[in-house]
Amino acid sequence: MKVYLAFIVLGSSLLAALGSSSEEIDSSEFGTVKGPRGTNCTCGWANKNEKRIVSGVETGINEFPFMAGLMSQRYKIVICGGSIITEWHVLTAAHCTRPMVDANTPMAVVVGEHDTVRKLETDATKIINVKYPIEHEKYGTLGHPNDIALLVLEEKIEFTKLVGPVCLPTNIINLNHKYITVMGWGRLKFEGGGSSVLMKVNLKVVPTEECNKKNPLKIPTDIPRQFCTGGNRRKDSCKGDSGGPLVMVDPETNRYVLHGIVSMGFGCATEKPGINTNVAYYLDWIQRKVHESVPGVYTCSKS
Repeated sequence: MKVYLAFIVLGSSLLAALGSSSEEIDSSEFGTVKGPRGTNCTCGWANKNEKRIVSGVETGINEFPFMAGLMSQRYKIVICGGSIITEWHVLTAAHCTRPMVDANTPMAVVVGEHDTVRKLETDATKIINVKYPIEHEKYGTLGHPNDIALLVLEEKIEFTKLVGPVCLPTNIINLNHKYITVMGWGRLKFEGGGSSVLMKVNLKVVPTEECNKKNPLKIPTDIPRQFCTGGNRRKDSCKGDSGGPLVMVDPETNRYVLHGIVSMGFGCATEKPGINTNVAYYLDWIQRKVHESVPGVYTCSKS
């Protein structure tokens, strides 16, 4: 969930995708067939969906097997997104876990989900309790630096065609002006309700200078720990999308790679860009925490 400070949206929220746009890309083959280069383990695939991403549309059922939702064990309502990175781990935002940690609220994740209300469209859905979260040691609430957390699960995720891990990047790359896909069960507008079905939208990565000019907090984007997206009145992530993935297809593998975690925004679908955690910067931290929590388990990436 996105954390809120007055008009500031921090954390998970629904996708704000208002109106149409010419910024469409044909994603119908993304992640569905293997590229010329492989990965060290199976990751980042997508299940065929005939829809194209216009200004925020419903995903195909189990289109993105790596998508997860964070919830409390008691209420089982998705409050943030997350990404499956191993059979035992889900990656999300620290601002999503911090309120639950402070309140001593037991957490759970849902995998294989699509419609959080009907729950009849897929047999892949499963809720797994979180054993414990690992928040980044230097996470801070002002500007949300190091907004990343690893959820260690009590039970192993069973990987199938419909549920599996996303690929991690191998190094930091320049994402400026590239289009990146974000998905979640967040709100469709700032004061609106959440979406019961998983939504997706393509957002443009905004250069740091432009992002800083439009940041009402006047806190510079923490490069390379963060990057900005959106700044479009028609398309954005919103409250409820926090902690969820921002992914791009690697043209060499044709597999989805997790580049960002939805962290902070200022309203939804405004001219103010959203701020995201840059996953590539934290690769060493992720690998270390994965190995410390479950020895012998590894993440997947391009080989």
